[in-house]
Amino acid sequence: MAYWYSVGLAALIYYLCLWIYHRPLTIDKPVLPSVLVLMTVMDLLACKVHVGEELTQSHEPVKLLYEVSFSIFYLDMGMRDFWHSLETKIIVLIKQTLTGSGLVSEGNFVSYKQYWIGSLTLPLSLLILLLAGKTTKHLQLIMNAATKLLGSKAKVPPATQEGEDFEE
Repeated sequence: MAYWYSVGLAALIYYLCLWIYHRPLTIDKPVLPSVLVLMTVMDLLACKVHVGEELTQSHEPVKLLYEVSFSIFYLDMGMRDFWHSLETKIIVLIKQTLTGSGLVSEGNFVSYKQYWIGSLTLPLSLLILLLAGKTTKHLQLIMNAATKLLGSKAKVPPATQEGEDFEE
């Protein structure tokens, strides 16, 4: 497992490079879905990436450098290749559907573009975050915390009751 501070540092460097090179992630797009998918990629990197035996016994600076460079590569691949290409396809699909069929005029589409895009990308990004949370078992931790907070009224699966470990 990669350390959270390595993945967080990689995300900070990734956004700093995007800002320096003027490649913003969201031009005419809602920001929240991209942030949710970035959090998903960070969560998957921190929980599902295994560092090799050689690096676990090496010095901390070498391990940190490896984890940060690896995380930057996969953050860029996850965001640019997966999310932004999917988001671009959704934008084209929405525009062709709404303006091509005559449901919305071109001027109205441009005026409310972020709302049209967000109506599909926000639920999709929440679904991606939910599936990743289930994969990394963080969803179960949130459910346990909600159960403790709300009392015994909330239902939690028996395998995730207090004091029991998760199955991997």
